[in-house]
Amino acid sequence: MERRWRDPHIHSYFDNQDQLGNQDQRFRGRTSLFKDQISRGNASLLLRGVKVQDEGRYKCYTSTIGGNKESFINLK
Repeated sequence: MERRWRDPHIHSYFDNQDQLGNQDQRFRGRTSLFKDQISRGNASLLLRGVKVQDEGRYKCYTSTIGGNKESFINLK
């Protein structure tokens, strides 16, 4: 299972662990997933210390055995 919040690259999770090597520096140390809920289909992202500059449109990409899906969130 792969879950990615991106545009810009905010948070990636696959191979059962966070993959933050390419994370945009503006989000370093401010993001996490609810890992105990991933197996239930919850790919929600927690963003701490939200700033006015974070406002915008974000894409969540998920890839599972059942297929791929893209969702979009507008942060105001």
